[in-house]
Formats: sequence, C-alpha cells, structure tokens
Amino acid sequence: MTSAVNFPYYTVIAAQRRGEYLFSIKGGTNKRYAFKYQYEVIKGDPDRVYLNNYYLFPYKHGTKQKVTQGYNGDYSHQGKYAIDFDLDEGTEVTAIGNGVVVELREDSNLGGPYDEYLDDANYITIYQKDGTFAHYAHLKYNGALVEIGDKIEAGDIIAYSGNTGWSQGPHLHLEILEPVYMGLRTIPTSFLNYDGQIVRVKEGNYYYSTHYNRERFEVHLGEEIRDYDLENYLKKIDTDYTLTIRREEVDDTVIVYIRNAYPYDMEIELDLSKAINVSSSQELPYLTKVPANSEIYAILLRPEDNTKYWQYSIKCGYRRAKQ
Repeated sequence: MTSAVNFPYYTVIAAQRRGEYLFSIKGGTNKRYAFKYQYEVIKGDPDRVYLNNYYLFPYKHGTKQKVTQGYNGDYSHQGKYAIDFDLDEGTEVTAIGNGVVVELREDSNLGGPYDEYLDDANYITIYQKDGTFAHYAHLKYNGALVEIGDKIEAGDIIAYSGNTGWSQGPHLHLEILEPVYMGLRTIPTSFLNYDGQIVRVKEGNYYYSTHYNRERFEVHLGEEIRDYDLENYLKKIDTDYTLTIRREEVDDTVIVYIRNAYPYDMEIELDLSKAINVSSSQELPYLTKVPANSEIYAILLRPEDNTKYWQYSIKCGYRRAKQ
C-alpha cells in the first residue's frame, strides 16, 4: 500500500467543518490489502493561540475572594498552573474571557478530600477567543447556567460554585489550557486588579474582581491595614462594669479592640497563648491604658504565613489605673 502522506498523520481541522479530506491509501496492483487505523483527537489549534495579556477574576464585580491554592500547590496542583479560589457553595461564577462553551458536566453530587473523587467534579470548559481553554471545576450539582455551544462574554455568570470532585471544601478550581502538539498544557496567567494593574495571583492573598465598564467600588483589604490607620480610634460607651476584648476580622487580619465599661481608667496587659503561626503589630505583652467608658484600638493580628493554619488565644490582665 502507498499513500501521499507520512504516518503518523497530523492535521488541524477548522471548526464546524464536515467531510474534510485527509488522505488516500492505494493498494498494490492485483493484490488484496487491508489495514487498521487508530486516531486521537485533541481540541484546539496550537498555531492559533494569541494569549490575552490578562483575564478577569472568575467572580462578581466588586467582590473579593482568597486564593487558597496556587500554582504547583501542595494539595492537588503539583506540576500544574491552576488556581483555587475560596468561593462558598452557591457563589456565582463568572467568565474570565470571551468564548464558547465546549464541555460541560453538572450531574455529579459526589465529592471528598481523596483522589478517588478526581473524576466526580462538575465543570465547564470554554474555548476562548485567544485560542485557549478556560476550565472551571468543582461546580454545584445542576449548577451550570449555560449550555454547550453558548457564546460567552467576559463577566457573564456561567455557574454556581460547589464542592464536587476531589475537594477539601467548597471552592472554584480554575486553569487555563493552551493547545500544544496533540495535547493541552496549563499556563500561568495574569488578571485585571481593582486598580487597573495587571497582577499574578499569590496563594493566601485576597483579590477583588473588577469587570469592564462597571461602577467603582470601595476596596477594603486586611493586608493593607496598619496601626496608624486606627491609633486615634476612641468610642464612648455606657457603664456596665465590664472589660472586654472585641475582635473584627478583615480577610486574615484581626483588629483587636479593648472595651472598658468602668467609670474609671484601666491599665491593660494583652498577650497571646496557644499561638501558632501568628504575628502581632505590637510587641507582646502589650501594655496600654484605656480611658473610662471607652473602647480603643489595641493591636493587629495576622498569620505569619497566610497559606498555613494559624490559631491563638488572647490573655488580658487589667487593674484600675492609678490616679
């Protein structure tokens, strides 16, 4: 048998083409011939990838989420440029770029923290205008809001996040895949930040999503709070003869206030116990004086490494201040 092409034969067939001629095989003269063949199909065209400089974050405009696992993450991203965002179950997932839906699954209600659940995730894959594929995974059961073939624009709501597949808890898994010769590979990507800057995400950090031609919104990130932002805070309160600690959480930053509801000044000593992976904005033990019937700002607490577990307990000693 002879053929005008060499094997293995490789080609790219354009979208929505039917009856595409590939090659012909010619048998020997006056001889019987037979052949078997096998083939593999991979979506995409390696010669038609024009990577965007950036994408949108995959959640609603004006909201922020934490990156809980980044590129080559220890849990399930080894060797992959994939990102996990800490989305609660039922959170709206939005498209990061323009494209068309090419794959979808939403019939799974299985999930767990073991790799035996790897094939149980619900997902949507969108073939993007730049030639890449955006893959959104761990979606909610029956949580897709699109169908295969739907045209999508950046910022469109496409699904609800969930906890299906190999997952330790509700989140959204996102990866961008670039077509290569007979395969797909994950690639690092950049995103549009709230301030118009283009950023590469870092595991443990929080990021606001900003969409095109939408209203501006107030930004409040815990990592940007400093002592001098709060050092003049003082709130008058009624007398009830108690002294309490109040905590306010902004992302992974804890703002600690001291509330003195005595009708006289109090001397305070703050310290931590059972502390793991914790940093304080002030040297500990922290000594201060709280005026009568007042709440004041004390310290900031944060994890030393915001990708790891942290814990603490606050110890507070106090006595009436000397006049």
